Amino acid sequence: MTLLTEDEVKTKRCCGPEGCGEARHEHGGLDGLGVEGRRYCVGSDCAGWRWKPLMATEEWKEAVKKAAIELKDTQPSRHRSVVHVNSNRKKYGLPDKPFCGYCGLSGRPE
Repeated sequence: MTLLTEDEVKTKRCCGPEGCGEARHEHGGLDGLGVEGRRYCVGSDCAGWRWKPLMATEEWKEAVKKAAIELKDTQPSRHRSVVHVNSNRKKYGLPDKPFCGYCGLSGRPE
């Protein structure tokens, strides 16, 4: 399992129980009639969707190290640096909102 954007997951079939996901009419067959068949993921509209935490990236960790140097933050927790980076994400080239995630029903990605 991998992390995906919401646009990517909406092309994937829903793994949840019946009634979950978005039912789509699929056209085909000999008569050409639409048949309700597959259910597709709805991303963050589903209670099972989980966003990748914004602080789980190598880029974020590097930004905290850089901020620690700038702020002369010598505490082992780097709390001041963490707060500073999270308040100034754009300055460090970091996204300010989640952009990828995974289906919590199918398990956590490795």
